Amino acid sequence: MKNVLKQLGKSVCYLLLMVGMQFIVMIGMMIFYCVRLVFELGLTGGTYDEEQMMQDILNFVMSNQNWLVIIYGFFTMVILWLFFLIRKKNLLKETALIPFKARLLLPVIILGLGLGMFMNFGLQIIPLPEELISSYNDSSQGLFQNSVWVLILSNVIAAPLVEEAVFRGLIMRRLDKAMPTWVAVLISSAAFGALHGHPLWVAYAAAGAVLFAVVAIRCKSTLASLLMHMLMNLFGTLLAIFNPEVTIEFCIGGTVLGFVLLAAGLIPLIKMSAQPYEKKDMVNP
Repeated sequence: MKNVLKQLGKSVCYLLLMVGMQFIVMIGMMIFYCVRLVFELGLTGGTYDEEQMMQDILNFVMSNQNWLVIIYGFFTMVILWLFFLIRKKNLLKETALIPFKARLLLPVIILGLGLGMFMNFGLQIIPLPEELISSYNDSSQGLFQNSVWVLILSNVIAAPLVEEAVFRGLIMRRLDKAMPTWVAVLISSAAFGALHGHPLWVAYAAAGAVLFAVVAIRCKSTLASLLMHMLMNLFGTLLAIFNPEVTIEFCIGGTVLGFVLLAAGLIPLIKMSAQPYEKKDMVNP
């Protein structure tokens, strides 16, 4: 029981670091906007309605969510690097961002693309309440309002890197020291989903996190789950950028194909893993 509490405590600390950095960067962005606004009003001699100002601040943060992800992700990784450097440990090894067997590369790529298709097209065919879809679309708009390169840096590189390092690389591995692997996977996946806020994001992020965890475990490397995560986000980002007109039949076909790719990647991944998963393969003593 003592070890369970110890590892839970470590996991909570890593989670709080990530959430805390998001909050700090968001506050910094709000302060930046206020200072800029006050400076502009000072030059023009104008006035500003407080209620309108608060709405404009919120809009500014929402429309720059990509920069929020990039900045908080950068500082989170720097803090983790300094933390392990002080403890004379290697960040990449502690987060299991290490090379994996080349023969597992193709299944991981197939899984990433399959999950991207299944998630993005599947949401279009599920009969969900109109209010839920509307709020989801409103929440998603801020993620795709910057330039293509900012979108790629944020959604495809920064977000997957910090999320895999923290949730699969640190939290899941620490929990795995004190409890059955499947429990560690479920807890870390639930925490990952809860961090996404909107109910739809929570649902598919938690489900995706379970697959990321399976890939990390079977490949004995979170670098594999990172690649899968990046490919999934890349697929969704490209869809948002090009915004093609798709029919319900096309979405059904895309969902089915995504499911087939998931099976095509997961089955050989499990079969080709050289040895059964052992805790010593993922967790440092």
